[in-house]
Amino acid sequence: MSKHHLGRMSAYQFTLLFRSLTALMLLPPFLIDFRLSSSPVFWYLVIAAGGLEVLGIYSQSLGVKKDFYSTFSLANTAPLFTLFIAPFILPEKITVTLIFGAILMVAGGFIFYKIGGEISFHGIFRAVNAALGGILAKIAIGYSSGYTYPFITFIIGIWMMILISPFRKEPIRWHIYRPSIKRLLPLSLFSAIATLLYYMAVQIAPITKVNPLVRVNLVFGFLLSYFLLRERTHVKRKILASFLILLGSILVSMS
Repeated sequence: MSKHHLGRMSAYQFTLLFRSLTALMLLPPFLIDFRLSSSPVFWYLVIAAGGLEVLGIYSQSLGVKKDFYSTFSLANTAPLFTLFIAPFILPEKITVTLIFGAILMVAGGFIFYKIGGEISFHGIFRAVNAALGGILAKIAIGYSSGYTYPFITFIIGIWMMILISPFRKEPIRWHIYRPSIKRLLPLSLFSAIATLLYYMAVQIAPITKVNPLVRVNLVFGFLLSYFLLRERTHVKRKILASFLILLGSILVSMS
């Protein structure tokens, strides 16, 4: 769905509108479970994480336009960056089983997208940002909740994008948003639900386990596209990739 809409607007315009609509979907849970912290540490973390998230999505949007498969293959390496960075910041135990499970899941992601000859630095940048953002989120959620934190980071990210718009060659063209809002609403709703579930998981489980396990979405995507969209290309390769991802997820869960 994202790739389809990126053909109609620039990566910057798409990111700004998509994030704004997703933030709107996150507003009701935020109001229901209102837990804003007055701690300066919380706000430093939220601002940093919000900026990283927007930069990561923007980079991924640029990468998808150039090389869809390479971008997502390399963006899928985020769990490895999480395992490397997290022990220096968080008191989370890294076991051999966890490392091996994460490697299997990342390998499955590479097979899924079958990376070609080009290396997408946009995908690598997205992976590093996702790892850092997840670690910062783990710390910040301790000051608030899995409902409050995502809404605040989305709002901060949106304002950051608006503030940098005068320094860009491409101005914000508000008139192109109206016809795109209706098309992006379903995608924004799915994004909001996935965001809430992700941060609820971060709140209760180690980020070194949550970030790898998120990659199981590739398996669900394969099954949905196979049965609902009748996409039957490279089925054997995707079955092998799904097997590696599921095996890796079992090892991660057991670690």
